[in-house]
Amino acid sequence: MSAKTSSTHGAKRPMTFADFHAKYGTIAIFVVLFVLASVFTPNFIAVANLTNVVRQMVVVTLLAFGVTFVIILGHIDVSLGSVLALCGCVAAAVMKSTGSSNSI
Repeated sequence: MSAKTSSTHGAKRPMTFADFHAKYGTIAIFVVLFVLASVFTPNFIAVANLTNVVRQMVVVTLLAFGVTFVIILGHIDVSLGSVLALCGCVAAAVMKSTGSSNSI
């Protein structure tokens, strides 16, 4: 072996925009949108609005967790949107027939 071996294995190259986008892109876009919404909408950071946003995210988050497990197990189920729509229709029909639609 020669004494002049190149040691490029430990050298770090500077982070390019593509590297930054691949690693932090989703978080960066979320932060930018959050800041813009806070600046241009006066009540965006209000507790009531943030509570409403979290409530709206719960359904999609639960569905995403369920689909993640289905995909990990190797079974692809693309009928999730239609099942959610059917559940919404059934819930609306039950609320109408029982008279509980005014409670929400």
